[in-house]
Amino acid sequence: MHEAVVGDALDTSFSVSLVWIPMLESDNETAAREEATLFAQPMVRHFWDADRQVGSAVARSLGGPGDAACDIYLFFAPDIAWIGEPPSPTAWLHQLGDRGWADPGRYRTGADLVESLALLRRQLLGAEP
Repeated sequence: MHEAVVGDALDTSFSVSLVWIPMLESDNETAAREEATLFAQPMVRHFWDADRQVGSAVARSLGGPGDAACDIYLFFAPDIAWIGEPPSPTAWLHQLGDRGWADPGRYRTGADLVESLALLRRQLLGAEP
């Protein structure tokens, strides 16, 4: 999974923001910090969102008001600025299952998720058509 999201650790032509939110009882800032060590490249920024503000804003922006998006992967073109509410992503995938607002065509798990994330990353970086 790590390689699919981050790719070559030397490639700094993009940035990754990981927002850790508490969705399960075991989700806390300490656990997030431990998991963050798996993504310790310079282009990766980590945020702890104890109140699920980012997850709620993302869910709202994708048609899920009142929910909090988690296990979701948003890709933005380089010229997209996130000011206030989240902009529409250039591409996105999720592991949200059958939540009504989450496009079922973007649902991926396991090896299919890893492959799809890597493909989207390469496409957005211009490495693949």
